[in-house]
Amino acid sequence: MGKRLFLLFCLMFLISATCKSQEIGKVYSKEEAKVKFGAVIESVIFSAGDFRNILTGTEKVVMMKIVNGNVIILGDGRKVLYPQDAKVNSTDPFSLCSKSKMLELLGLSDSSTLSFEQRKEHFTISYGMSTLEDVVVCPPFCLFDANINVVIQK
Repeated sequence: MGKRLFLLFCLMFLISATCKSQEIGKVYSKEEAKVKFGAVIESVIFSAGDFRNILTGTEKVVMMKIVNGNVIILGDGRKVLYPQDAKVNSTDPFSLCSKSKMLELLGLSDSSTLSFEQRKEHFTISYGMSTLEDVVVCPPFCLFDANINVVIQK
């Protein structure tokens, strides 16, 4: 039991130290994403303009999840950004990425829509000919608190 707890602590520390110096998320071509992450199982089409406006409600991270055919979007500290009346439990897992990576994706096209996509084991966001992935799941890895310090949420 003691060894497992120590290994878990070391793993969490390593992830925390790694994420402190890196942005979360990576942009791929749509073709590369399909090969690497598999086919899209479920997707939600969303206005790119509306999404840009929603992103103004967060400074560092954005979290997303598809629930019953609709997307729920959270910001820093798991603050609900869209839809504003969504009910979210602290234990509900969301896919988290850096806001800066999301803005990078949005800068690669002038398409009017983007697509939130659930694949077999991955959550992706596609816009134009690009796809964002390499996100983390929160919880357990909710990497930024309100003071923009890296934390591990238990």
